[in-house]
Amino acid sequence: MDIEDQRTMQPPSLTPHAASPKPPFFGVYIHFPFCRAKCGYCDFASIPACDIPHAAYADLVLSELAARAEVFADGQLRSIYFGGGTPSLWDPNQVARVVSAVLQTFAHAESVEITLEVNPGTARQEVFQQLAGCGVNRLSIGVQSLDDDVLRLLTRIHTRHMAQHAVADARQAGFANINCDLMFGLPGQTVEHHLEQLQGLLELGPNHVSVYGLSLSPTAPLRLAGLAPAEDDLLADMMEAGRSVLEAAGFFQYEVSNYAPHVFRSAHNALVWAGRPYLGLGASAHSMFFAGPVTTRVINPDLPYYLQAKNMQANTAPSFSAVGSPCAVIETITEPTSRWELLILGLRTVDGVDREAYRFRFGRDILDDHFGPRLNELSQLGLVQVSEHCIAPTARGIWLADELALRLAT
Repeated sequence: MDIEDQRTMQPPSLTPHAASPKPPFFGVYIHFPFCRAKCGYCDFASIPACDIPHAAYADLVLSELAARAEVFADGQLRSIYFGGGTPSLWDPNQVARVVSAVLQTFAHAESVEITLEVNPGTARQEVFQQLAGCGVNRLSIGVQSLDDDVLRLLTRIHTRHMAQHAVADARQAGFANINCDLMFGLPGQTVEHHLEQLQGLLELGPNHVSVYGLSLSPTAPLRLAGLAPAEDDLLADMMEAGRSVLEAAGFFQYEVSNYAPHVFRSAHNALVWAGRPYLGLGASAHSMFFAGPVTTRVINPDLPYYLQAKNMQANTAPSFSAVGSPCAVIETITEPTSRWELLILGLRTVDGVDREAYRFRFGRDILDDHFGPRLNELSQLGLVQVSEHCIAPTARGIWLADELALRLAT
């Protein structure tokens, strides 16, 4: 059986069901699309802006939250994540409004992970202090490199010195949970240079490290300028050597690109990789929820269309519905593709796919499904390991997550 793109435009059910018999845990993602300058490799939904409508954008996000909350009313909030763009440009008073509204809207545990992405070129200690005061308890700082020549190549707006100060200032502001992003596979980069960068990053004292291979879309400015990421074999050498350095320092791989001591694993990303629902608010944000075996994905429109929501009805509140923005794309993903997506997401993580959760959602064990024979083949090849409780990639197999996805699609 081939797993094909089986998306339809049927109206979605508005009841997210758990992937296990327990109450459904979910996360909220808020997209802030504004940035100071667009990086030459960036493929995210963001626009450079000098005049950011801080309060007006927060008003729209809160209107969308109020309209869509019923879809997740039976769940328990586990995390809030501010991504972008550059959320560290957002007025902390508006961040506080959004955090407060989300926490007041949904049932949640006493402790909710609340992450905000930071560009070191926009970092100020007083902003960190305000963010800490409004409930943000985790920062994800886009260091990307500690080599000023590389930062200029990537058209980043910060320097090595600014990145170092951003982490130090965040610590002084009271943040005890900091992720740092680092890129590798840069044009002309060697394994030795990558390891030097990792060692320098570890000296900053992060709690979590995300290490991403550079990718360039065909239209990325760096690609158009004739630059290209490192070749696959060199990338593989960098990944393997980098994992050894990180694990020796106590940072253990738990997803293809992410390393941390167990207590500092990202709760929000873990929800996504486990196939849990999430509510996306703001321009270009994605949401995912499901009714039994069928998945619904909602993709909000980009900023110009998202901003039009406030003008859809004259002299009235923005016309968001329980599903999303009036211009949102709604994809209903049928059961075969939903099963495949849950499997390939899980195989990006060392925890793998929970067999009980799979049985609860789809009514059969994963090995009794049509994936069974192929998973057994991959096990014999040493790429996955099969246990009573889960199907997980091996230390070698996790590097081949994309290849595993292709093999399981047939």
